[in-house]
Amino acid sequence: SLVEAMVTVAISSMITIAAIGVLVYSQKATLTAFRHNKTNEEARLVSDTIAKDLRGAYGLEAAFSDGTTTFILSTTTLILRLPAINDDRNRFVDFGDRFDRVIYHPDENDPEILIRSVRPDQRSGRAESDRAYGTAFETTAYFAPQVIAQGAFVVHYQFVITRPMLGRDLTMSVSGSSRLRNHPL
Repeated sequence: SLVEAMVTVAISSMITIAAIGVLVYSQKATLTAFRHNKTNEEARLVSDTIAKDLRGAYGLEAAFSDGTTTFILSTTTLILRLPAINDDRNRFVDFGDRFDRVIYHPDENDPEILIRSVRPDQRSGRAESDRAYGTAFETTAYFAPQVIAQGAFVVHYQFVITRPMLGRDLTMSVSGSSRLRNHPL
């Protein structure tokens, strides 16, 4: 009868609304997990890149000028001196003063974007480049060079990454340290 049909429609509607609620929740949970994983992946990329540069660095520099910008070593700027490489870009060249510089610094216009600038020696096979980390999220980098008991430099680094997610900020911190060769500033 009509009452049974109305009861059936009401129950079906409630089940449909519940199913839609579960699907919407599941979609938000999937999106949150995806963004969290993407932020984690980007944080690890930054950490891996800095660790690789630190392992290959010959030392730190207190300051460096590329002709247009002067960089000064600080808690937010790191200046690494790497051995120059040959034109095949697969072997280090050991000719005394042939060093490339890799500089990690905040962007001049947006200090929450970390820039990795490569400034090669004129005779090096390494290409000049600038790469921005944090264009899709805020990245704050902290560097702390420290001399340990054996006289070696250790650079501690920490990246605090903040990304807006579903009305609130997801903050992720990645940190590490690497020992440099025994060359002071």
